[in-house]
Amino acid sequence: MQCVSDLKLGQIVVSNKGRDKLKSFVIVEIIDENFIKIADGKFRKIAKAKLKKVKHISLTSKKSELVATKFKENKKLLDEDLRTAISRFENGLDS
Repeated sequence: MQCVSDLKLGQIVVSNKGRDKLKSFVIVEIIDENFIKIADGKFRKIAKAKLKKVKHISLTSKKSELVATKFKENKKLLDEDLRTAISRFENGLDS
């Protein structure tokens, strides 16, 4: 089971359960040790981020620096930023 300390804003995760099984998402909010909010910028926009149990996702070692920097600097995060981060992850490019 994943630990909350392993979760980072901007980290790419893969869903293990539900209709979105095997789809990639970006962590946009950490609620507590059991729940996070994820979005992909395409089907699941930032404005309606999905509440997901931590035990229903797989963490990846990839983190979008663009997304993480925007969170750190309190800049507006766009759905396009998430789509770019996920696309780079799925195509094997550095994110």
